[in-house]
Amino acid sequence: MSNHLRLALDSLLRQRERPALTILGVALAITCIVGVVFTTLSIYFVFAIPWTKDISPEQWIIYMGGLMAAFVISGLIVWVIGLRRAKSVSVEADLAQYAVEE
Repeated sequence: MSNHLRLALDSLLRQRERPALTILGVALAITCIVGVVFTTLSIYFVFAIPWTKDISPEQWIIYMGGLMAAFVISGLIVWVIGLRRAKSVSVEADLAQYAVEE
């Protein structure tokens, strides 16, 4: 490719870059806002309202609260175990162990 063509393409891309990014930025912001709103609504309706008439709303909240508590506790356990493991083994020892296993 000649230098003249390369310079022409570079200047064309520079001219087009700013408006395209602005339009994409606005579209991205609108998409994010709509996504956050509808995700929040869907999470609320999934967890706040029972899916069946066999369970009362009070029981549903208790079940959901129990499940969420179990998830949070299990996540904390995994996090604490990961922290302890990360502190006990150095990166070099970890790499040496992987090299031996392969």
